[in-house]
Amino acid sequence: MSGLRKLKRRHDRKYVDTVAKIASRYNRKLSDVLLELAKPLLTTARTEEDFRTDVETAILGWNLSFLPADKRATFLRDSMDSLPGGREDLPVEAEQCLQMLVARKQALFPDDRRIVVDHQISGGPRDGNLVVTYEIARK
Repeated sequence: MSGLRKLKRRHDRKYVDTVAKIASRYNRKLSDVLLELAKPLLTTARTEEDFRTDVETAILGWNLSFLPADKRATFLRDSMDSLPGGREDLPVEAEQCLQMLVARKQALFPDDRRIVVDHQISGGPRDGNLVVTYEIARK
């Protein structure tokens, strides 16, 4: 018996039907989609730390894509200003990388409205695993 049928028996049918609609709209797991988004970064990942950094950068780029274009730079600037050391800690290359990821998300997954709210990363470039919790963004 499928997990969805078990849920229908145990829980409110309306809730389960809503979950089923969301699941059917997005036929791929968000973790797989994010790893595909991060693929250009992951080609150079050699260590677990590299893998973690690249995936977290891809998640940041993914979530940034939901902000209006004119607010992205302001958001990044304000975020960097709040860190110790301020804006100097964000190299130009990192900002360009995030812009590339936002453009890649919009090109490859323009209709995907899932926002990452939490994630867990384990392993490295060869055996990496990503688990994602998300919400659906409003238009």
